[in-house]
Amino acid sequence: MKFRNICLYLLLGFYFMLTSCTEDEVSLEGNWIRQSDFEGDARSGAAVFVINERAYVGTGYDGDERLTDFWSYDVNRNFWQRITELPDSSFTPRNGAFAFSANGKGYIGGGYDGQDYLKDLWEYDPITNGWSQKSDFIGSARRNATTFSIDNKGYVLLGYDGSDTKDMYMYDPTTDQWTQKVSFTGSKRSGATAFVINGKAYVGFGRNNGIYEEDFWEYDPVNDSWRRLQDMDETSEAIARDFAVGFVIDGRGYVATGNRNTPMTSTWEYDPALDEWTEKTAMEGIARLEALGFVVRNRGFLVTGRNANQRLDDLWELAPFVEENEDD
Repeated sequence: MKFRNICLYLLLGFYFMLTSCTEDEVSLEGNWIRQSDFEGDARSGAAVFVINERAYVGTGYDGDERLTDFWSYDVNRNFWQRITELPDSSFTPRNGAFAFSANGKGYIGGGYDGQDYLKDLWEYDPITNGWSQKSDFIGSARRNATTFSIDNKGYVLLGYDGSDTKDMYMYDPTTDQWTQKVSFTGSKRSGATAFVINGKAYVGFGRNNGIYEEDFWEYDPVNDSWRRLQDMDETSEAIARDFAVGFVIDGRGYVATGNRNTPMTSTWEYDPALDEWTEKTAMEGIARLEALGFVVRNRGFLVTGRNANQRLDDLWELAPFVEENEDD
């Protein structure tokens, strides 16, 4: 009997060891590759737009002061270069600004200067390497708004103006005019995330009244209408967060990092054809919120951000369909 009991204990021990190993060895698809660090000061709450095959990153908060510098990233050469700074005489340093690109130019506006919310709009022309002021945003002055671009028009929605908002506006660079569009149908919020697939915008995440929102929406600019998609909690409550980055690779949306009571590294993929979320390999750098996400040549990147009070300047690229390689 003693021999049988010993054998039984040994078998159970091997079973639990095998189960533990199997769980530990489960790996998610996707690989994060560290690229050339952002060459400006480490910062959070910066702004980004993409023109042709370059990303432009600037403004933000370095922990001591708000900034006006801007840098371009050449994906082909993995190289950062400083461009013309926003004019000190008329541009207020800020963080939490909104930014988008349209009609071959970049735009930045709104944000917070440490005392006031802002609503001015500035245009960057990559041909002249110069800035010019355009018509003010017609919504309330705010920070942490959400943006996207469709058909050479910029859209600005949500954000915080002393309270959370849900209104949305479209900017036409050919006329330098803003037009109010149908408001976001979900709850008011700030710190939301958006990306565009096949001419439609997908918007969600963020926080309202202390709650991390789990609804997800599709915006059709042709009909100026919103459609509710599958809520995130139907897949996992771990998807919801605020101040995450979002970008699109090969027709699928990706959301990474952000905050859910603590800074995060987790990454999720959205398939619009199936209306489904799939977890991918977590971002390999330090957990963060208020980072930036952008896409150039169908390649998705994440840069800057903060972890608590530590500002960051590292740049990461996601290769979503390959196995994780921790040596990259």
